[in-house]
Amino acid sequence: MLGVTVVEVEAMVEAGALESWPGADGRKLILSHSVRAKCSQDPAPTDIPRIDTGRLLVYVIDDSHEVLQHYREQFSKVSRDILVMQFDSVFDAFLRIGKRKPHLLILDLRLLAVDWYTLIWSLWRNPEMHSLKIVVGTEMSENIIASRGALPPEVQVFCKPIPLDVLASIVVASSRQLIRAPASPFLKER
Repeated sequence: MLGVTVVEVEAMVEAGALESWPGADGRKLILSHSVRAKCSQDPAPTDIPRIDTGRLLVYVIDDSHEVLQHYREQFSKVSRDILVMQFDSVFDAFLRIGKRKPHLLILDLRLLAVDWYTLIWSLWRNPEMHSLKIVVGTEMSENIIASRGALPPEVQVFCKPIPLDVLASIVVASSRQLIRAPASPFLKER
């Protein structure tokens, strides 16, 4: 009815754009009148759910549903001021990034059908992404990562899944970055 993905529906529920209540099995049940009301509204220019500007927008890309669930649970323990959108497809994630840039991007390096090394450097060099913080959670060894060459200095790499205390410190740093909005490190080099 809405013409959006499951991830977008979850974000609408989290943002309060769709009314829901907890079901007996733990899933959120969405009120049908809320969906009908959303369908009758004029579409927003970007079709992205409105998100409070004070909330940290985090995109997580990983092809493991267990890892995505881990991140969802861990972020819910860190802060209510975080909106996490999860993607098991890097293509869906980058279509979304083109519409609304997150503050923080967490991804695995074992992404099917993409060259993660080129992907990370392309994001880091893009002036439109200058405030995007990139964090890697991976099972790859340091030797394998190093065999491709150096990653940008601001990209942090951790063993996957990233533990709660590390996620909490990343969120604090990203929140500070939200307030400061520093210039792009790439632009400094020029």
